[in-house]
Formats: sequence, structure tokens, C-alpha cells
Amino acid sequence: MKNKKWLIYTRVSTQAQAEKYGLKAQIHTLTRIAEERGWEYELLDEGAVSGETILERPKMIELLNKVKTGDYEGCLIIEEARLSRSERLGEWDIIKESFREGKAKIATPNRILDPENIEDDFMLDIGGVLSKREKRVILTRMTRGKAEKLKQGKSIGVCSTPFGYRANKETHEIEAYPEEKEIYDMLVDWAVGGSGIYTMAKKLTQMGIPTRYGSHGWKMNKKPTTNLWRASTIYKMLWQEYYTGLKPLTFHFTKYHHEEVDLYLPQLITPEKFWQVQHKLRGSENNFRKKSNYYFFMLKGLLKCGLCGRAMYGHGSAKTRKDNSQYVYKFYRCENKNPPPKGTNCPMKSVPQTQIEDAVWKEMISIAENSEKLALLLKEEDGKMDSSLSKVKPKLEKFRKLLNEKVGEEERLLTAYRRGIISLEELEKQKKTMTNEKTNLIRQADKLEAEMKTLLFEKGKAKTLEQYVQEVWTKIRDFTAEELFELYHICIESIIVHYDEKKGQHSIDMNFAIPLLSKKAGEQEKTFANFGSGDIQGLQCHGPHA
Repeated sequence: MKNKKWLIYTRVSTQAQAEKYGLKAQIHTLTRIAEERGWEYELLDEGAVSGETILERPKMIELLNKVKTGDYEGCLIIEEARLSRSERLGEWDIIKESFREGKAKIATPNRILDPENIEDDFMLDIGGVLSKREKRVILTRMTRGKAEKLKQGKSIGVCSTPFGYRANKETHEIEAYPEEKEIYDMLVDWAVGGSGIYTMAKKLTQMGIPTRYGSHGWKMNKKPTTNLWRASTIYKMLWQEYYTGLKPLTFHFTKYHHEEVDLYLPQLITPEKFWQVQHKLRGSENNFRKKSNYYFFMLKGLLKCGLCGRAMYGHGSAKTRKDNSQYVYKFYRCENKNPPPKGTNCPMKSVPQTQIEDAVWKEMISIAENSEKLALLLKEEDGKMDSSLSKVKPKLEKFRKLLNEKVGEEERLLTAYRRGIISLEELEKQKKTMTNEKTNLIRQADKLEAEMKTLLFEKGKAKTLEQYVQEVWTKIRDFTAEELFELYHICIESIIVHYDEKKGQHSIDMNFAIPLLSKKAGEQEKTFANFGSGDIQGLQCHGPHA
């Protein structure tokens, strides 16, 4: 009877191992062993790829399909970890089932294991667990080693050598790279001279100066390289404070080894010149000084522009009256009112602070005066929320039950593969379909959970408002500015400001924390107020800011 062939499977984890010694050494050793033992063999060379999953290794899939046919004696590998280094032991189960189905063996230079033999199967299981542990140990040591190298001021790769730096080939210490430092110094001088970042990017591109990836990117096997400089890249370079040598580049290690390491780089720019560049980039030195003139705005964070939807913020401007006396004109303006690129020239007119705050104050007073009716409405709303919750809960429980059933189906699917009822391709196909179904169920369950949380949140808001009605609103006229500010931000969700160009008037829509105030309370008093610029002198402010 003719002896069956053996399959030789080779793999390394990284391209560096493939180019240096790992892959060639495996092929040489395994083919020599097969020839010495008189085995006919077929080589399956995976190359440089991680052993984490089977699906990303085409040669591994080919290997499993071939051994299942029963036409091969087994597979020769340099060590069991070449077949899988997955942290999920289910991968090992799939590999062993394929070998059992074809009555094939797993051979290394030191031993031959038969998955159908109880003792050998146990040894393979131990090998899978050890491979998993070994991988975690290796990654932990590698991460710890990287952290230690950074502490010594040495490079761990591109992430530790920003533009302007490189690693010394002998000592691996990070040092200034003269060619890139010259470009950085050029950018600093241009920035101090008043050039914008877009102008600087255009100049570098026109001068034919290569970017880092343009000159070295081919070595990194990344996306196609280009010599086109981008303004965003230049801004990030000029903004980084670690170029001063006084602020570190911080690395956060969070997986396998938890530690924060500060790396201080050689100085490329003096702190004085660095801040000079920042002032030029951001407009003026005043942008970096703490504002000494702080004005209190009662509706801060509540106002929204009815024309563009953006927020409206408070602003103060020094003015001079006809009698040469000074005063501060305070108003709210749309943040989108600026011309491009910061805004879109929104036509919303600015609103005087006292006018709009007076209108909101009057509306709050009208609600406070109907506090008994408001409390009744709050109780009705609470009952509606309870009714909505009772409808959502059964639906959520139904989806959770379906999710549990999907988990059981996955187990049955894996069992069917192990018994040879379905192939590996069919297993992966059905797993993909099942994953999509699970994803849809999880999304629907999450949506219902979010709806239930919203209802519970609104229920809590209603309780809070009810307490305010009972304990606070009757004393609203005695509130200080700070107390009124807190009440506004608890009760009001947002205030939409509209502007009628024909009439030259503003109007507001107040959206309260729960819908019932915006709708039902407004049946007695309208929840908006009209006021025009011509009425400024006649308005009296009755609130705490008066």
C-alpha cells in the first residue's frame, strides 16, 4: 500500500521574522526531517501572518480541508503554536476535529500526536492552553520592554520619533534629525513672520520638499505615499509643546501592561519662540490671557437660534453715551453669525440681555401662579409614563429571550461541525448570518433599553419638578440670581429664538424639561413672547437682574 503524503505547514508572526531567519529556518528544518524519515511531503507556506484566527490564513484553511479528506498522513510543524496562537480555545477544537475526521496526525521534530488518542488529545489541549498563555506572556513582556525603553529615552518605533527626530542606529536613543529639523525651523520662522498654515503647506509643496512618508513611507508598507503637505499636519507640528523639551510626550499603556510613561525629547525650539508661534497661529496674545471682565448671563446654555439651530451666547461690549459716560451693552448673539470660515453669516439679529431675560421671567411667573394646576398635570404625566413603561418592558424581555436562543444555536452549530455534519465553509457562512441576526437583535434591544431609560429619566424629572412646585415655586419672587439660574436650568430644556425681518421683532419658544409644560401649561399662558427693538426703552425687568 502506497504511503500517504505529509503536509508541511510553516508560518511566522511578523514580516521581520520572515526576512531574517524564522521562515527560512522552519522550511529548511522541516523539509530535512521529512526527507530523513522518508516522507513524501507537500509544503504549505503561510508566510508572515498572525496565528490569532483561522479565517485570515488561507493556507491554514487549505490545510484543514486537505486533512479532512483522509488522503494525508498528517501535518509536520515546527511547534504546535504554529497552528494557532488564538486566545480563544475554540480555534483549537476546530483544528483537532478536522484532523480527527481525516484520521491525520500532528507531528513536530520531537513527537507525533494523534488527536484520536486520549493521551495525545490531552497533550494537544495542554499545548493550546500553553500557547494562549505564552502569547499573553510574550505580549506582556514586549509591552513592559517598550515602557522600559521609553524611560531610558530610547525609541520604540515611529510613534516615539515625531517629525524632527529619529532613533540613533547604534544606541536607539532619540535625537534631532537635521534634515527634518531644518524644515521645522523654516515653518517656525514663517509662522513668526505671519504666514498662515495653508500658505506654509503650499510653499513646502511647491519647493518639492518631501513629507516624512514621501521620503521614507515605502519602507512601512502603508498607503501610497505623497509629497503633498497638508495644513492640518503643519498645524499639529507647530502646536506640539514637546518640541520645547519641557513638556513630555506621554504614552498610555493599557493592554497587558498598565503604565503611563513620559518621554522628554531633545529641544528644537525655545519656550519663548514656541509661545510666539502660538500667538500668531491663534490670532492674538489676548486669546491666551484670562478674561478679567466676566459678565453673568442668566440664560447661558439655553438659547438656540431659530434660523440656523446653533447656540446663542452672551456677549458684552463697551459703549459711550452722548454725554460721554461709559456703559456695557450686554446681549445674546448667534455663534454662527460670523462670516466664513467660522460661521455662515446667520441673519439672526442680536437680542438685548434684559429684553429676553425679562420675557422668560414673565413666563416663569405665569407658571408659578398656576402651581396647583401644574402639580395635577405632573401627576397625570407620571401615570402616562408608567403606562409607557409597562408596554416597553415585555418587548425588551422578548428580545433578550431571542438573544439567549441565538447563543444556543451557535453552540448547536459548532457541535454539528465537530460531528462532520457541516463543512468549515458552511460553519463560517452560518456563523456570519447568525452574527448579523444577533447584531440586529442587540440593536433593537438597546433601542428599547434607551427608550426605557429615557422614560425613567423623564419620570425622575417630573418628580423633581413636582418637588419644586410644592417647595420652591411659591417663593420664586424672592430668588437670588444664582437660585433663579439653577431653577431655569432644571426646568427649561431650551429656548428657541426666532426673528421676523418684516416686523423687526424677536419671539421665543420655551421647551421645558418635560413636554407637559410646553403644551398644557401654555393653554393658559402662551409660551412665547414678542418684543421688538423699538420697545427696549419701555420694558421693565422684574427679575433678579433688574
